[in-house]
Amino acid sequence: MRRVAVRILLAAVLAVAATGAPAETVRVGGYAFPPYVDDHLADGGVTQALLRELNALQDAHSFTFVPTSARRRYRDFRRGRFDVMLFESPRWGWRERGIAFDTVRPIVTDGEVLVAAADRVDSQAWFAEVADKTIAAHIGYHYAFADMESDPDRLRQAFDIRLSTSHRENVAKVLDGRVDVAVVTISFLELMFDERPALEAKLAVSRHPDQMYRLGALVRPGGPIGAAALTRLLDRAERTGRMEAVLARFGLAGKMVF
Repeated sequence: MRRVAVRILLAAVLAVAATGAPAETVRVGGYAFPPYVDDHLADGGVTQALLRELNALQDAHSFTFVPTSARRRYRDFRRGRFDVMLFESPRWGWRERGIAFDTVRPIVTDGEVLVAAADRVDSQAWFAEVADKTIAAHIGYHYAFADMESDPDRLRQAFDIRLSTSHRENVAKVLDGRVDVAVVTISFLELMFDERPALEAKLAVSRHPDQMYRLGALVRPGGPIGAAALTRLLDRAERTGRMEAVLARFGLAGKMVF
């Protein structure tokens, strides 16, 4: 009987060894930032679609999505609520807050433009000055026209600005005349035009962007995955075509710089 028990125990040990160690969870934070994080899109946007591909490529790490907000992301990252933020720029207030992070090289290039009702804009010169206009913008974002200031109170002191948590809502405010101009992500606007072709004739778009940026990843030092390991995994996703396939689904293949 003892010999049988030993054999059963040995078989169990060998089974565990054969399957390897369990995957280590990597929590990836994201806030409303279409098309990268957007509940209106398939898979919840680019970030979550890419995480599924990273999980399919390997079994050492299990990437899970953790929602946060544009304003709360710094505190959540500092407290270790998540380990990685994809499609983020280190220029957006991270260093100013004294937050330690490592970076992964940019994956895509994107930017933001101004949009207004087409019947209100007679030339591109109309977009040259926003200080005399009512503005719809996203709370917690950093805008070049505001010298990258993101504090809502300071923005309201400096501009006639209406802050929300939705690009779609901001575009709607422009169309129904509640504001003069909205600031939206270029890739989001391109998706909207693909989904609603008639919208393109109703909106005037600034040719000069408010800002352009290159979005990579921020990695928490001491977390379950380092920047070098994440870079290697993203390299693998790029080599196998998985990264480009994900980006193409959201109109971003032409913006890939990884």
